[in-house]
Amino acid sequence: MLLVLLVGYGLAQPKGLTERKAVDTVERYVRLRLSGAHWVAFAPLIGWQDEPGWDCNWLVTGYAVGTAEEADGGVVPVTYDRIGFYCHDYEFKPEIRKVTVRYQLPESAKGWKIKGPEPDPPDLSADVQIASLRAVARDRHEPAANRKRADAMRRQLSTYIRRAELSIEQQFSTVPVETRRYGLTGPQWKRRGVVNGDAT
Repeated sequence: MLLVLLVGYGLAQPKGLTERKAVDTVERYVRLRLSGAHWVAFAPLIGWQDEPGWDCNWLVTGYAVGTAEEADGGVVPVTYDRIGFYCHDYEFKPEIRKVTVRYQLPESAKGWKIKGPEPDPPDLSADVQIASLRAVARDRHEPAANRKRADAMRRQLSTYIRRAELSIEQQFSTVPVETRRYGLTGPQWKRRGVVNGDAT
């Protein structure tokens, strides 16, 4: 009797289970991209075959994954809290805004893969970028001038992130949703209106 009930329950909600798999696929992809993972880590989750070597990234302090929508097989929206455009020659252009990317996931017999849109350029956790700059600044094998520039940019970004997060909270504090702040130890919940920790 119990077995029959469990099987019946599973068959009664195929749509919900399917949507959950689509959302999980996007969640995994977003977390890997924000952490600066290598191509081989997220290649099984996407449909395009290659990407250029990126020299710049959108820096992000948080994101929120929406619910799956039905359109051309499936769409999962993700809203990023972007704070600016960073290039790896130590150039940073501040630009605080929320951007929603609608990831397309056509269902197939091979499972879920993100068809698009392709990043141009990718989003990256601001915390991860700061950690990278800190590593360069402490690397004794790096030229002194490069270490100095890396540390100066780390300090600039750390200060700006605190201000940017406050600005984002003030602009969008009326939106009663949760987002994630991607830190070095993994994603941590951050409720709007509360700024978590220090980026330095």
